[in-house]
Amino acid sequence: MKRRQGKRGGKKKMGHFARDCTKPNKVRPNPRSPSSFVCSQVFVANYSLIGWIVDTDATKHVTRDQAGFVVYHRVPACSHYIAMGNGTQEAVLAIGSYQLKLSTGRELLLSDVQYAPSI
Repeated sequence: MKRRQGKRGGKKKMGHFARDCTKPNKVRPNPRSPSSFVCSQVFVANYSLIGWIVDTDATKHVTRDQAGFVVYHRVPACSHYIAMGNGTQEAVLAIGSYQLKLSTGRELLLSDVQYAPSI
């Protein structure tokens, strides 16, 4: 877009170019990025009998199912923990890449997934 935004708040100076806006009105995903998918609602993606819950406030991918790992490495005992909502901590045993099979037939590869079988 090469249009300039109009005057702001009754000021005499013109605004900035739309492409330079630091506060755009719409989120524009990068079509070249494989991680441009954003979910604003919670949904479940089934893998076998164990489901995944997508939470946009979560800071990590966590699973208790080891079957979907494509590659993983074990972490030293007592080095990684997950803080649970009830105030407890659960141990992470491994971290790796996890293949999700969505109900649409598509596959999604998640990186840095933490394996915590006790959650």
